[in-house]
Amino acid sequence: MKKNGFTLIELVVVIVILGILAVVAAPKFMNLQVDARNAALKGLKGAIASGLGIGYAKMTIAGLENLPYVSNKSPYMEIPAQDLPFSGCELHNGTKSCTFINGYPDGDSTSLELLVANLTNDNDWKIIRQSNPQSLSRTIKITFSKYVTPKTTFDNLKNCYVLYTPPISTEASYTLNLIKCS
Repeated sequence: MKKNGFTLIELVVVIVILGILAVVAAPKFMNLQVDARNAALKGLKGAIASGLGIGYAKMTIAGLENLPYVSNKSPYMEIPAQDLPFSGCELHNGTKSCTFINGYPDGDSTSLELLVANLTNDNDWKIIRQSNPQSLSRTIKITFSKYVTPKTTFDNLKNCYVLYTPPISTEASYTLNLIKCS
């Protein structure tokens, strides 16, 4: 007599083997989203570092790299506003408020987005600044838009961002740190 299919025991064995494989393999695949987010943040960090280098080169060519504070719309009476070598940052016709500290962009969205294309225009990324306007720290966090809600503050964003701080002196450099997603 000819056999036309699988026996019940064979099917149970196959299901058990597939179950064991699923238990072993599932955690690897579950972690892919976190790995993808970390890779995107690493790419963003590289884009920012590249943009900062290009921006510093433009500031050097203009002879403005050693100024502790330079802006096209300076709010300080003792520091005159100046032309900056970026589109939209001209002294009298500038459409943007552009501020640089020791040759690098200040920790605001306007200045940094001059150097990194589509940083905040494409709605993938959000910049979170210090909530205290009197703070001398100009550190910002750049993260995925979907992690930002109206209640998100600088202090309660604990992971999954790139941290940028402009230099505090002409001898120092900026800091750019990747805080991985978990």
